[in-house]
Amino acid sequence: MPINTEDLRFFAEDELVTVEPFFKEETLILSGRSFGPFEPPKKLEIPLWAALALKGEKQCKIFSPECLTTEFLEHRLELENSMDDYGNKPLSKFPKYFIEFSKILLEKAEDDIENPARVRYLLQKLKEVRENKIEKQLNELDVNGLKMKNLTTSEVHKIRPTFVMSLEGIRQLDGVRKEVPKGPSVRVNGVNGVNGTNGMQGIEDFSQLRGNDINIEDYVMELDDTIVYD
Repeated sequence: MPINTEDLRFFAEDELVTVEPFFKEETLILSGRSFGPFEPPKKLEIPLWAALALKGEKQCKIFSPECLTTEFLEHRLELENSMDDYGNKPLSKFPKYFIEFSKILLEKAEDDIENPARVRYLLQKLKEVRENKIEKQLNELDVNGLKMKNLTTSEVHKIRPTFVMSLEGIRQLDGVRKEVPKGPSVRVNGVNGVNGTNGMQGIEDFSQLRGNDINIEDYVMELDDTIVYD
């Protein structure tokens, strides 16, 4: 069964957040793991879903994570707009479920986030900048480098259909090249302007995805069952 946005939210709710409990308990078993002790005003980390449940019962305070502070977001926005030594604007690295995680906290624990209006504004600006950069990378995708770095799960999910169609176009192009091994380089415009200038060069031998790097072959073959790039 394909991954959908509700699945991504479910995964995000298992991420850890810092809380201050308003009750005493030695340990609690949450998501199969032991957390504790719960001794106010001592802070500890627990899964987001548990923190939201306790907050709903007025049994804890959630502390805004660093990734949702205005300082962090302003710095990341600056990074997204800056160029590296090669004149490119690479995507900066965010937590895997950052987008879903942020939405959930803003929906259900806005009062625990400092300056939520500014946080929302910065998140929207980051979304716009990253979407433009991802679109540009897709338009310039080369068959010798079927990899994109530092995408969040939400961004991966959004561009999946484009990846699938682009890969199919590249495979068709490769079949033509195998039939005509000699001649000038061929440029083909595929989905979103995906360009190809060389052969596949061992696409079946790509290594497994690691971190937040997206390898098209592994992604297309396996994402229907689970997220496979971690």
